[in-house]
Amino acid sequence: MTGDPTVVALFHAAADAGYDKAALEAASPRVLELPFDSERKRMTTLHRRDGGAIAYTKGAPESMLPRCTTQARAEATLPLARDTLLGAAARMAAELGLTLALASAVFVAVEAEKWLVRRGLLYAAQNIGHTRSPEAAGEE
Repeated sequence: MTGDPTVVALFHAAADAGYDKAALEAASPRVLELPFDSERKRMTTLHRRDGGAIAYTKGAPESMLPRCTTQARAEATLPLARDTLLGAAARMAAELGLTLALASAVFVAVEAEKWLVRRGLLYAAQNIGHTRSPEAAGEE
């Protein structure tokens, strides 16, 4: 594989861990990408998966770790030792250069209804010609 050195390194690390890119793409197709930008210092891709979605994010540890609530281990999900990890990331960056944090978030379909924002109300009478919104009638 050729291209961005960071992407190539991530590809090889995943392959070494036994992940197959084509199989992952077939099982969880990408539906959205929030590209990297220098203000956020991270990028996220959203993929369909098992009746819901999973978001994968990579970025600068100082941007990522404050947004993480737990850390994954093979045996369990554990509390996040944020300060310890930020210190380790700083030492790695000083010694090795570019250091990335990786994270994911799984969403099941019903979770999409947890963060709703009301956009309006609609009154639909039996007669379609009489449909109106309370906002238009000044009833909000």
